[in-house]
Formats: sequence, structure tokens, C-alpha cells
Amino acid sequence: MNNGRVVIIAALSALPSSAQAADANWSATRTEYAYPDLQGQWVNSSLTPFLRLNNLGTR
Repeated sequence: MNNGRVVIIAALSALPSSAQAADANWSATRTEYAYPDLQGQWVNSSLTPFLRLNNLGTR
């Protein structure tokens, strides 16, 4: 049972190092003016209310 935990921990600890190695060659795309290209799918919905609820008072 204890050896199984060691194997799982060892396997999970190897994940961040392999993910960092994959990101080493990545670079953000740029526009023709050398600014970062921010085109994509944007979502404007949010769960954060614009107005504070009255029952919260000044907390």
C-alpha cells in the first residue's frame, strides 16, 4: 500500500517538469505592429455582480 503511494507521488512530481519543457519553445503570436495578438474567443459573462447586495451593508 505504501509503495503504491510512492509510485503515484513520483509520477505526479514528474508532470510539472515535462510541462515546463514543452513551454520552453512556445512564443506568443504577434500582430504586424509587434503587439501580442489577442484575437480569439472572448466571453464577457461573469458571476461577479456589478452592484453590492443590500444585505451585506458595509462589510
